[in-house]
Amino acid sequence: MSGQIRFNDAFKKDVASQVVERGYSVRDVADRLGISTKSLYTWKAQFSKPSAVRDDEAALASELRRVKRELARVTEERDILKKATADFVNSRFDPDTKEWSLKKVPHVELVEKSYGARH
Repeated sequence: MSGQIRFNDAFKKDVASQVVERGYSVRDVADRLGISTKSLYTWKAQFSKPSAVRDDEAALASELRRVKRELARVTEERDILKKATADFVNSRFDPDTKEWSLKKVPHVELVEKSYGARH
């Protein structure tokens, strides 16, 4: 355990209001309550915004985390497909004859050339 004390939002809002609404200095409030001035400045900035703005920021942060997860997943899929494509190409081309081999592909069936003309 890190030994950090976690404060709830109601406490943070009350402490920030002492600075914003009542005019106390950040240093005085921080010393009196035994918290860091950095935390108090953060809370002051956080709670001096209207709640709609805070909600929008939280929603945007959540959306950003979701998009980053999706980007990581799609990037991984792309990398897998790139490797599979390279493996497929390398295994089908015969550098000696400089021809492509279809014999190694079990599911490919050769179709008569006239097939397309009939349909």
